[in-house]
Amino acid sequence: MTEKSLPIFLSIENLSKNFGSFKAIQDISIEIEEGEFACFLGPSGCGKTTLLRCIAGLEKQSSGTITQKEIEITLLPPSARDFGIVFQSYALFPNLTVFSNISYGLINHKWGKDKITSRVNELLDLVGLKSHMAKYPGSYPVVSNSVWLWQGLLQHLQDYCCSMNRYRHWMLRCGFISGNR
Repeated sequence: MTEKSLPIFLSIENLSKNFGSFKAIQDISIEIEEGEFACFLGPSGCGKTTLLRCIAGLEKQSSGTITQKEIEITLLPPSARDFGIVFQSYALFPNLTVFSNISYGLINHKWGKDKITSRVNELLDLVGLKSHMAKYPGSYPVVSNSVWLWQGLLQHLQDYCCSMNRYRHWMLRCGFISGNR
């Protein structure tokens, strides 16, 4: 039985980025299907951040192309791309609670208060962090920062590149949440 392939959401072809004579990334090619959850893993200095910055348009690549949903975005400015970068606890607003950090994107997208509350509660329930909703960054373990930070990212990107079921499966495999709920 063959698995039906999904449309390609993001295609990167022969992407390279040089800083002077230093080759930060060289000839990277990848295709990410719509709904697929992708992670770039590697040691410090291997080019993960440079690749993400190129995809988001924050860094101009030296060569190669970036295509999103069959539209080449290689030369588009960051504001015209549908990508952003979120780094673990460094991207958290220390003056906002867990709930406020997660709802930040929804507020900016002009969601109604009731819809925001419902969505944030749903995401916190999903990863078992509802009891932390009134806490501030730094008042609980670092691993929790990573977990709920991803919820803040996923709440407005899930329609584009993430499946909540796949994400929950990943969270279970990594041990961030338990499966007996």
